[in-house]
Amino acid sequence: MDFDDLLTRSAPPLAARDTAFAQAVEDVVRETEEAALGPRVHRRRALAVVGTVVPIVLVGGVAAASGVLPGIFPFSTSAGTGCRLHVSVEPREDGRGAPDDGAEASTQQAAVAAARDFVNALDLSAIDRAAAADRWFDHMERVSVGHPTRAELREEFQGDDLEVHSILFVVDGEVHDYLDTHGYDPASVVTTVASECDQ
Repeated sequence: MDFDDLLTRSAPPLAARDTAFAQAVEDVVRETEEAALGPRVHRRRALAVVGTVVPIVLVGGVAAASGVLPGIFPFSTSAGTGCRLHVSVEPREDGRGAPDDGAEASTQQAAVAAARDFVNALDLSAIDRAAAADRWFDHMERVSVGHPTRAELREEFQGDDLEVHSILFVVDGEVHDYLDTHGYDPASVVTTVASECDQ
């Protein structure tokens, strides 16, 4: 019997599913979430030091000042903080939703065009901020590690931070819902929603 035979007959390795394993998984997810939120927070602080905030968007390697490109929406939070929402829609190039043939590519391009038209017509003032926060809290209770309660989430997210997260979540959902109700596959597009605020 050679080594290949032993490997073929042996059971696959399994990680022990004990509390240490569960804690390790939670630690990895928490660190990933913190890393994802970290650069945005640091960026806001760095921009605040400059005094006047002029967001820069990289498009095809060329920088353009905000207000010149479609998909950039200035808005103010309830507290009066000036922010900008950046929304872009691109065709998915691989994975679920990516086209397999020319007909699917044509349908995908129509979905991208429809999503971009929807984004260009966005009216952020029409978003009910309290309802948006409720939707975002519902989502976070379901998807966050450890399934925090709404009270725990309210301790962590308040004021401008809560309002901006909620608006981003609602805009992303509205693009998805718009495509779905118009017969397009939302998975065929990649929607990127980001924000930056004066501090």
